[in-house]
Amino acid sequence: MREFSLPALYEVPADGNLTDIVRRNAERHPDVAVIARKVDGAWEDLTATAFLAEVRAAAKGLMASGVQPGDRVGLLSRTRYEWTLMDFAIWSAGAVTVPVYETSSPEQIEWILGDSGAVACVVETPGHAASVESVRGGLPALKHVWQLDAGGVAELERAGAGLSDEAVDERSALAGADDPATIVYTSGTTGRPKGCVLTHRSFFAECGNVVARLKPLFRTGECSVLLFLPVAHVFGRLVEVAALMAPIRLGLVPDIKHLTDELASFRPTMVLGVPRVFEKVYNSARAKAQADGKGKIFDKAAETAIAYSRALDTPAGSLPRPEAEAQGLRQAGLQQAPHGPRRPRRVRDLRRRPARRAARPLLPRHRLHGAGGVRPDRVLRGHRLQPVGPPEDRHGRSAAARFGGPHRRRRRGPAPRRAPLRPVLEQRGGDP
Repeated sequence: MREFSLPALYEVPADGNLTDIVRRNAERHPDVAVIARKVDGAWEDLTATAFLAEVRAAAKGLMASGVQPGDRVGLLSRTRYEWTLMDFAIWSAGAVTVPVYETSSPEQIEWILGDSGAVACVVETPGHAASVESVRGGLPALKHVWQLDAGGVAELERAGAGLSDEAVDERSALAGADDPATIVYTSGTTGRPKGCVLTHRSFFAECGNVVARLKPLFRTGECSVLLFLPVAHVFGRLVEVAALMAPIRLGLVPDIKHLTDELASFRPTMVLGVPRVFEKVYNSARAKAQADGKGKIFDKAAETAIAYSRALDTPAGSLPRPEAEAQGLRQAGLQQAPHGPRRPRRVRDLRRRPARRAARPLLPRHRLHGAGGVRPDRVLRGHRLQPVGPPEDRHGRSAAARFGGPHRRRRRGPAPRRAPLRPVLEQRGGDP
């Protein structure tokens, strides 16, 4: 097996943990908006200083309620501001977050909270509270349940009013990089979910290198991301942590049905998701246009966009790489197979503007997702300019071709001799 490695772009602190992020942001970017929440139907920004204060207040409540270092605390909620708030509050209290999907049945809730040994749980709705209460007899370690919709955060703040910020900071410093940060239970498997322990180092290494590699996407004070994926899933969690590590403005949407409207109101510079989500956005926008009597106009616009995208794939329509880099070509890609030729083109978005101009909301502008290639904010050095399709390795082969998929390419004759990695990267102008 041929292997190669590259040096890490981010050095994980040996004695640090994820709570360092919110304190560092408050010190370096005190007046920068790092997160936003919905208040009376409008987005309200919180600065790094304000967010740290709210995290500390919630952590004090957990500590005053008896949560000890290393304890497990369940978190059962949709994607919303309080999810991120309580996640960092649990870490600040020295505890370990145990995410639970908001659609979990009482039996699944009992298994996850019981298997992890959770001593407390934060839930969102009265229905969630009722589900936990129905199985509480089988959870002897569970001592506290706080409901967000019933003022659970305010209850925690009142409970911890007598503790100082120094007490929280002292507790926050107890965990090291190799201590558990969360226990994520698998979904979609046969049998009962299995807990996967992830350390603080895991998040630091993953998110720190992403932010360092894709700096144009994570410009503090300019960029923003709208998160609608379930934070109980590790991909959504990585988005949360990466946004705060940068930091860039983070917004959270609990209901994907309102995603189209939230995109228009929040105006993110980056959106992350999976192909099916963007298909739902398209279908929702099309249905709304038809209901307003503008269906034909919408369909004509979609056909024009698809025709334009196809034209860009032709030699006459594609920009040479130097010209693309000079114009700051912005690219959003999705995995082309197996979703067919129409879906990727619907969500494809190419914008040209001066590379050094400050970021401004363009809707939509960046779309990244876990199954396909990451198309960065600009055409970075060493990045092959491929308008749409899966990421290619240094020999120009797609992932499907390498591992055998619907787009597997047949090679006739002897295999060409492969050049070493460094000369290939140097030839493309990439980083060694």
